[in-house]
Amino acid sequence: MTWHTPLSDLNYGPEEAAAVQRVLQSKWLSMGPETKAFEEEFATFTGAQHAIAVSNGTAALHLALLALGIGPGDAIIQPAVNHPRSAEYLRGA
Repeated sequence: MTWHTPLSDLNYGPEEAAAVQRVLQSKWLSMGPETKAFEEEFATFTGAQHAIAVSNGTAALHLALLALGIGPGDAIIQPAVNHPRSAEYLRGA
């Protein structure tokens, strides 16, 4: 299959390219010093005590539901325009 329309336009500069290179050279793709620095900077930026980077939106939803104490039988309202997997995941919460 040949794509004729891109799903997104990549718009990044030298700073972002250098950050990617730092991550690749550290050999830590999902944890490590860059992730730790991001978590600390994000916590400071938001005024939160802690921040935890996760690998995807599903993991983020899972943690948010746990943090809020939401479980089976609780009502959850989500936007109509959303990724279908979110609804499936939330249904099983």
